[in-house]
Amino acid sequence: MRPIAAALLVTMLAATGAAARDTSPRTITVTGQGEVLAAPDYGTIDVGVTTSATTVAAALQQNNAEMTRMVASVKKAGVAETDMQTTQFSVAPQHPRTERGGEDYSKVIGYSVSNRVTVTVRKIPLLAQVIDAASQAGANSVGSVVFQVKDRDALKDQARTQAMRDARRQAQILAAAEGLTVGKAITISTAMREFGFAGQMAPPAPAPVPQGTPILPGQITVSASATVEYELQ
Repeated sequence: MRPIAAALLVTMLAATGAAARDTSPRTITVTGQGEVLAAPDYGTIDVGVTTSATTVAAALQQNNAEMTRMVASVKKAGVAETDMQTTQFSVAPQHPRTERGGEDYSKVIGYSVSNRVTVTVRKIPLLAQVIDAASQAGANSVGSVVFQVKDRDALKDQARTQAMRDARRQAQILAAAEGLTVGKAITISTAMREFGFAGQMAPPAPAPVPQGTPILPGQITVSASATVEYELQ
């Protein structure tokens, strides 16, 4: 190929590449945020009984008696048996302490039995009554109060919609500053945050209490983010 023809071909290819780059759409990428608040519909709590004795049989017998009494008390407070589920049961040996504060695993001085259930309370006002009923009936472990909503998907959809609107609003503000307008969305990615409220509670006193355990359900927050790439015009 002659030098002049080769140079001309290189120039044409460079011009073609520049034209291709010029025709590619200009874009902008933003991240929108959405948040929805809702009052919880129901809650769950973990309650349990831990007992100790010198033999497995004695520890089991004591635990079974106290669990039976606790379950009956929770049911009397308004919880259906189908809303109670065993989530943990264990039998473990107990060892004496050493002079350094550790455990001497070569010896066994007794056994510990632990039985825990998760209780679903369908009515928020009943939570305090259920906690008090369980503790006064023998539960020595009460905690992990979690508030929930029935229609989670609806709240998620609302949060995602808000996030998309916020993303477009941001893109329009930035585009207008450059004398441009926002076109169609090219790519979209969303993310949800954990929602709901979980708190740890100290076990109420086993003796009768003059007032119920204070329970503050507050509100559940559902958060979503949407990262969107828009075409600019």
